[in-house]
Amino acid sequence: MRAALTWLVIFPSVAAGQVLLEPLTEGWPALLRTALLTALVVLFAVHVGVPRLLGLHARATARARGPEVPHALPRRAAPPEVGVRSSAGNPGSARRGKGRASAR
Repeated sequence: MRAALTWLVIFPSVAAGQVLLEPLTEGWPALLRTALLTALVVLFAVHVGVPRLLGLHARATARARGPEVPHALPRRAAPPEVGVRSSAGNPGSARRGKGRASAR
């Protein structure tokens, strides 16, 4: 579907671009005219045409589907709290405690 919507932007943009650029690029080599035309069409299509058409399509299909009903999913239970371990059994705790005290 997205490819068809993109084509609906690209085709008229190329057709209009050819007509509008013809007087300005008369006498230019075909490759240079094509490069200018495609650069302008791509910029327009990517930043303006396709996003607007996709937005219109999304609104039209949402309206056709009707109002969205929120799903009633059960909430996940919170994970059990992990107990706080004392530092008495941790051999590295004495070093860490000294480092904090000296930093103060």
